[in-house]
Amino acid sequence: MVKWVILITTLILSLFSTGTATAVVPVPISFFPIVLGQTNSLQNPSRLSKGEVDELLKQARAAIDAGNFDQADALVRRTESVKIRYSLLHFGATPAKVRRELTAAQHAEGLKGSSLPG
Repeated sequence: MVKWVILITTLILSLFSTGTATAVVPVPISFFPIVLGQTNSLQNPSRLSKGEVDELLKQARAAIDAGNFDQADALVRRTESVKIRYSLLHFGATPAKVRRELTAAQHAEGLKGSSLPG
């Protein structure tokens, strides 16, 4: 019991001093619920919450509706990099759904722009 108290205290002190858990652990890693060396989300701004991803997807759909495909592509690409898992029964926007909408809109725009009067 004393070893665990020392171990947890060491990890907590290490976390506050460096922002990451870097303590040397005398027990196998499989016993730890903490991933050593992992930074928190405040230090890694590229990690987005599901709510932030949903907001970016709304912005991407608005960009598609406005015909701004480059902006929509950038927004969808950013949401795709997060790798959020959605349930099979999720009926809202997902990066894959918005990507399909973008591709269809680009294709429709290409067909509309390439049709020549005959």
